[in-house]
Amino acid sequence: MQRAVKIYGLHLDEYGCLEEGCEANDVGVNESLLELNNALSIYPNSFSTSLTFETNSIIKKVSIYNLLGEKVFSQTYPKTNLNLAFLPNGIYMLKVETDKGVVTNKIVKY
Repeated sequence: MQRAVKIYGLHLDEYGCLEEGCEANDVGVNESLLELNNALSIYPNSFSTSLTFETNSIIKKVSIYNLLGEKVFSQTYPKTNLNLAFLPNGIYMLKVETDKGVVTNKIVKY
């Protein structure tokens, strides 16, 4: 007798925020996204005025969202150093879109 097995997991929406449980048919790691995440350096984290990016990829767009999912900053083809002194202190989600994929990270502004 065969039994159907459903796997439930976590899913992040386009802003990197957690959605309610969703069904997954396959479990695994997308190696190209893992490589991209490892090839993108964002520092310092936490920061007071600016963030610096180091990568071999072309950064197409950077977006920052507050924890309510509201976009508070966006820039296409940014420089490798962003002045974010205007942001209030807090925790944000940083979405970096490159020619090789999208990486989302938590950043802390103090």
